[in-house]
This record gives sequence, C-alpha cells and structure tokens, in this order.
Amino acid sequence: MGIDTNFYGKYEGEQFSLEPPAGYDPENPRANPAAMLEMREYRVREKFVDMAKAQIIRDRLQTCYRTEGVNHYQNCKELAERYVNMIKSVGVHRYNTNKADQPQME
Repeated sequence: MGIDTNFYGKYEGEQFSLEPPAGYDPENPRANPAAMLEMREYRVREKFVDMAKAQIIRDRLQTCYRTEGVNHYQNCKELAERYVNMIKSVGVHRYNTNKADQPQME
C-alpha cells in the first residue's frame, strides 16, 4: 500500500534499522561522524518509542480513573506505579551538550 510512481517504482516507506549502527565506537564517538549521527538518530527513535508507550499507559490510567471512580486508589494502583516508573527516563534530551559541540568564538 505505497505510492505507485512510474519513475521510482513503489514507495514502501522509510525503513529504519532496529539495531544500533555498526562502526560506532562509544569510547571515541567522533572517529566515525556518520556512525555518530546514526547512533544519535537511533537513540532519539528509541526515546520516541518509549514516549509512545508511556502515552498509551497514561491513556489507560485516565480511563481507569474515570471508570473506577472513588475506588481508583485500589483498582488502578498497579497501572499508576507502572506509569510513574515509565516516565522517569522518558523524554528526548539534547545529545550534543559537550564542550566540543559548542560554537567556538574567535
């Protein structure tokens, strides 16, 4: 179910790797700039997936609160604890905050 074009063929959508990029060295990330950028994109994609999971749990928790009424303290406790644990490390933060990434004034 992609876009059918005569010149380029059928478009299947963006294909992302599910594995970290090959050739990335965590000890020396700037040795391979292409791998460094791929690793950054990989981390951001993983964070977006985690954020989507947390949003799903949040929506389920809201539904539980609304349906359970005054009993939501007991009946939604496990879901609330799961949501709190999920949002502790969720969020996309700036990755290039090292001193080497700052612009140099001459």
